[in-house]
Amino acid sequence: MKREMLRWLSILFFASGGWAMGAEPASPYCTLLAVPSEVHLGEPVTLAILTGNAESASLEGRPIAVPSDQLRITPISVGTFTATATVNGADGNATCSTVYQVLPALISSAATCWVTVTPSEVTVGDLLTVHLSTKGDVDYASIAGTSVGFPQGSKIIAATEVGDHSVFGFVRSKGGGSSNCRAYYTVHPGAHPPPIPSLALVNAYCGDNALSSEIRSVCIADVNHFSGAQSALNQAIGITYRDNSQEWLPVVERRVRRSADPNRHESLLLYANQTLSAPAHAVLDSREAELVLARDKDGNYVPSSITGTSSRGEPFQVIALRPPVDR
Repeated sequence: MKREMLRWLSILFFASGGWAMGAEPASPYCTLLAVPSEVHLGEPVTLAILTGNAESASLEGRPIAVPSDQLRITPISVGTFTATATVNGADGNATCSTVYQVLPALISSAATCWVTVTPSEVTVGDLLTVHLSTKGDVDYASIAGTSVGFPQGSKIIAATEVGDHSVFGFVRSKGGGSSNCRAYYTVHPGAHPPPIPSLALVNAYCGDNALSSEIRSVCIADVNHFSGAQSALNQAIGITYRDNSQEWLPVVERRVRRSADPNRHESLLLYANQTLSAPAHAVLDSREAELVLARDKDGNYVPSSITGTSSRGEPFQVIALRPPVDR
């Protein structure tokens, strides 16, 4: 744009004959140009001016430099407009003007999307592929909050909880508009996971499940002994089902979450004892839980409540974990 302005100013300068050397003071003059002369609402217009015999000048009421200058403006309404400049010199003053037109804003094609889940019915631990298709003037797309490609994108997810579920797609257009799309899938109970290495557990905090699922009670306990190769495990979540079967999910990762209340909030990643294979990668079959710890009478943090999902995909919520009997 700057090079184009200089080209036009040079043409105007030489067309006007330049400035005469040694001549008597002459009347000031100016030439004003709008580039481009036609824009859509929201697009800028550059007003370029060339002056002669001028000591000062103003463009649209704003002081500008002589012998040449430019002013960039962005119109705020539709129509035909006239820009005016005034130049002042030793032999008087003069004005010049130019006309530009502002057309209605360009409307971007609305962005829309469609989501499909394959397969739409699975058992706990299975992998699903979510496909996203987009249409329109799209500049961003995501599946379940993860950015994906467009007009075709996909994401692999693991089925971790029994029940009917939905997954969302999102698209945003270059004009700022957005749209959501959704697909549904069903997760059925899966087979019991294979046996885990033997655990020796102590200091268990237990409580009854407040949800109407197949889980009767939940415990969180310290690992005193673990027969597997991984010796860094120090806690596990114990699940007792209403049919009296049990499972233990070792805690493989914990993250402290910030909270305004005085309790300590931790996000737990639980090992669900399976590794799911996808064509290009492997996915650790894990579950998540949220643990709240409160201070006891000695000022130590102890487990207070816990929510999460078992390896079978059954949800649980224990509002009050009871301390060990020997405490």
